[in-house]
Amino acid sequence: MEVFMHPAAYDFVEYLKEATETDYGDFKRRTDLHLLRLMEAGGLTAAEVAEANTLRREMLWGHVEDSSLDQMKSEFLHWAEKLH
Repeated sequence: MEVFMHPAAYDFVEYLKEATETDYGDFKRRTDLHLLRLMEAGGLTAAEVAEANTLRREMLWGHVEDSSLDQMKSEFLHWAEKLH
């Protein structure tokens, strides 16, 4: 049985795989927009919405050095690939 990913989650995963931003501010704005779209699209459980809000707060709006962009992309991608 094949499980299909929610379209907004799929868009987020594709963005993360192709993201080329090297500036933290650009990455933060685009990633935050994708997360907001994902949460507003519906289809996420309450726990997934809470996780998304935690990721936004801790990884996007907390103090993060530019050198950690690849790590952030990896963590967001790991989280997003688990969504259905």
